[in-house]
Amino acid sequence: MSLRSEERALRREHRKLLRRRRGAIEHQHFSLAGRLGLKARRVKQKVTSIHRRRVGTFHVGMLDGHPANIADPVKRCIAAAYKFAAQRKTVCTVTATTDGTHAPGSWHNPTPLGKAVDLIFPTKALMEEFQRWCMEHTPHGPGDFHELFGPAGFYVKEGSVVDAHFPDHEDHDHIAPQTGYRA
Repeated sequence: MSLRSEERALRREHRKLLRRRRGAIEHQHFSLAGRLGLKARRVKQKVTSIHRRRVGTFHVGMLDGHPANIADPVKRCIAAAYKFAAQRKTVCTVTATTDGTHAPGSWHNPTPLGKAVDLIFPTKALMEEFQRWCMEHTPHGPGDFHELFGPAGFYVKEGSVVDAHFPDHEDHDHIAPQTGYRA
């Protein structure tokens, strides 16, 4: 058995021992209802932790009243946009998720979940900066996006960077992240 395997086994045994001790203390000092309450609290904390890992610091208030029927990578992208705005002491506003008028076959279409978001910042310079920031702050750069359009002099389409403006996107950022997107 390797040293790592031994350490892992020791940690596992230690966790079992701690769990047994905690159970004995809880059994001694708490009623059944109290013990169930503690268990429920632990389950809730675990679920919250899993949710945070899945969607980052996203919450529905970030959608500015737009529908929340969007995929988790889009939620992570929105959370990243809010983080970007907070770092620059400015604001970010979601202008469309699955609502609004979009081209047929758009990533915005909710089938079953929307996979794109439109965002605006107070200035065009901030929108251009956010478009660049998106590519720099993801593990695979442009490969993390189906689409990344905005006012900057480039856009991303299916992971490929094109040095040109995408039509009708000079006043907002349009982001459709890939399934495994992490900011």
